[in-house]
Amino acid sequence: MKKIITLALAVLLILPSQIFASPVTIEQLQEQIKALQAQIAQMSAELSVTKKDVAVIKEELRITKTLKLGMSDEEVKKLQEFLSTMPNIYPEGMVTGYFGSLTEKAVKKWQEENGIESVGIVGPKTRAKLGELSGKIPSVNSSMEGLRATTTPRGLENREENHPTTTPSGTVPATPAIPASRDNGTTTPATPAIPATPGHFIYTITVTQGTNGIISPETTSVVRGGNQTFTITPDVGYKISNVIVDGAYQGIIPSYTFTSVTTNHSITANYERIFYSITVTQGANGTITPDTISVPYGGSQMFTITPATGYRISNLIVDGANVAATGTYAFTNVMAAHTLSAEFIIILTSAYPLPILVWGSSGSENGQFNLPVSIATDRDGNVYVVESLPNSYGNNRVQKFDSTGHFITKWGNTGTGVGQFLHPQGIAMGSDGNVYIGDTGDYGNSRIQKFDANGNFILSWGTLGTGNGQIIGIHDIAADAVGNIYVMAANHKVMKFSGSGVFIKEWGSYCAAPGGDSPFNCIDPDGDGPLELGDGQFAGARGIAVDTSGNVYVADTSNHRVQKFDSTGTFITKWKVVNAPVQIVGINTDAIGNVYVTTIGDAKDSVQKYTSNGVFLKRWGDSPSVRGNGAGQFSDPLDVAVDTNGNIYVADTNNSRIQKFTP
Repeated sequence: MKKIITLALAVLLILPSQIFASPVTIEQLQEQIKALQAQIAQMSAELSVTKKDVAVIKEELRITKTLKLGMSDEEVKKLQEFLSTMPNIYPEGMVTGYFGSLTEKAVKKWQEENGIESVGIVGPKTRAKLGELSGKIPSVNSSMEGLRATTTPRGLENREENHPTTTPSGTVPATPAIPASRDNGTTTPATPAIPATPGHFIYTITVTQGTNGIISPETTSVVRGGNQTFTITPDVGYKISNVIVDGAYQGIIPSYTFTSVTTNHSITANYERIFYSITVTQGANGTITPDTISVPYGGSQMFTITPATGYRISNLIVDGANVAATGTYAFTNVMAAHTLSAEFIIILTSAYPLPILVWGSSGSENGQFNLPVSIATDRDGNVYVVESLPNSYGNNRVQKFDSTGHFITKWGNTGTGVGQFLHPQGIAMGSDGNVYIGDTGDYGNSRIQKFDANGNFILSWGTLGTGNGQIIGIHDIAADAVGNIYVMAANHKVMKFSGSGVFIKEWGSYCAAPGGDSPFNCIDPDGDGPLELGDGQFAGARGIAVDTSGNVYVADTSNHRVQKFDSTGTFITKWKVVNAPVQIVGINTDAIGNVYVTTIGDAKDSVQKYTSNGVFLKRWGDSPSVRGNGAGQFSDPLDVAVDTNGNIYVADTNNSRIQKFTP
């Protein structure tokens, strides 16, 4: 403060007027002007630093009200500009218009240095002190004008260059040029003008932070003509709803840049919660509550699935995939849109184990069947069904479904060409994921056709005959874990091929059940009669399966038994099925070696489950000894398959449908 006052007084006292008391020559006058210009230039340099401080003290100390922490207005800004001239008091020097903790700290220091109680609030005592200081400070501009008035040489008072225009605050004014002159034949060169030095203008861009997001950087100062970019970042789970600049809406933008700044500005942003829709599709014969609903980001929503009276949930589908068919489902930590739907089936009162899913009807459309005779599942749970009738009758095709009975694709039609079938029987899933079909053609085709999982033909092998690798009709086929294919041929033999059709071996022979009028090809174990049914002999064997250990099981149909062999054809064991003498037609195994067979005859159509050594475990259907078309009843179930989860699929042939049961 003292430095400013001293400087102002010095300006007023420079160069006493006596210097111009006596007449002078032009040369002397020019020398005096040069000296004055040098002094003015030096003082202008000092004033460029102090002029702003003096102006701030004169103008900004006019505080009209109490200022304290948390306030935001122009008087706070004036106070900060005053404090910023004293680095020892306010080293941060931030001029934002907001009375924050740094401003409060600076006020306390200033109060302490000026003998006022250090409370950090600009009250009456502090305002009075500021007023006293303001009254003691002379105007820098008036001092300069005094300097100009005092130092203008006589005779040049009315020159236009001695009356410069007013310059902006923060600018050092220009000094006028002295023109060249000539006296007594001597030329004195012109003295150039000293240009004005522009000041630096600082503008404030005020940031108002909204909730649930942030703008960065915070409130900041920008030099005149400068640029400043701000980034708008919503919190997790929120999105920008609008950005407002100087009170005008800018839309949904992630950043905003102020360019060529020439005034103060403001920026703020609004945010809103992100919501995702869970779309509910209501099925017939039941409800899902609540209906379609919006859930906030990261939120949860529970749904209740309620079947109508007399119905139960058959399928619960979330985002297009089946999940456990329970009465409730919860979406948690929601971060995307979802879908939910349910399917319901009627509850039938029955003595039979009820299926968890039934699909199909008689016909030739997708999902309809005309005598489904063979069935298999792949490692992904998809279901493949072979339809067959002799010669040119029937659909003669393969249909592929997912585990819920939804149609995926189909291939095949009646014929003898590549990918065509005549009376196909038997299907196997290879370890390579390919599909093998037994195409018997009423013995005419007698071939195996190999396809990929989408029905694209790969190769085929087999011809009609009795030589090695030739086939006399096909009743069923199976695949082992290493890619070999086993054929149950119509001439009572098991034939083994590689996955590419190379013949490996065969075993088996025919023997009708003893006791008939004309036993044929049966053996006489001790040589003196009677003829008996031997191990490895078959009569009309209709089915074949291989377990995960490579053991081979044959449904010895007319002999009413199951025979078990190792992979080389060596006999291991055999057993009669429950309700014999029913005929065994279909056979398969599960992942742990259990054996499933289907039986027909004497109205005792059933599916039976055994251990790998023939111990009876469970039965579906056949209680009380009737066949039918109700849920859980069968009419000529010709084949059975088991998926990787242990679910059982039955080709319910004469009912033109597939039934699915739990283990």
